[in-house]
Amino acid sequence: RFGGRKAQLRLIDLKRQSARFESRQNVQQFAKTLQNLLARALPEARVEGLHTGADLERSLSPIYPRGVLRENGRRWAVLASPPAAGAAAADGALAFGLIWLDAVRREAGRRRQAIAGLMLCLPHAHVGVTAARLSCLDREAAAFRLLAIDDVEMRISHVVRAEEHL
Repeated sequence: RFGGRKAQLRLIDLKRQSARFESRQNVQQFAKTLQNLLARALPEARVEGLHTGADLERSLSPIYPRGVLRENGRRWAVLASPPAAGAAAADGALAFGLIWLDAVRREAGRRRQAIAGLMLCLPHAHVGVTAARLSCLDREAAAFRLLAIDDVEMRISHVVRAEEHL
């Protein structure tokens, strides 16, 4: 208590890149940028909203903007790791993406809609590790796509369909 009032004190390690990124405002700003990046890279696609808050029921981190994308009649669960969140966030994106895919499929199943698979948007420097991990997953259970974000020019530099790349 400070001066008889309740207050909250937070200690943040500003040298850790991910600690600087975790503010809700930064995540929301990246979500808007992501929506623009997807619109430019996939002009035939439409994002059906992006979520940026924590989802404690499913253990989803607020660092990862996520949503559903409709492209040529197919729907995809989409999850992104912001370049400013660092390497650890990018490396963890696949695990959180699979949790998100499961949640989206459960919800879509209630409405009798199909979800094609998972689309991950990662910083260009971290695509290789995730692509190698994707090679171990069952591609008959879900399709996987990897979009590389060029964090210098803030554009999607290329789209990697996991089944073509691996």
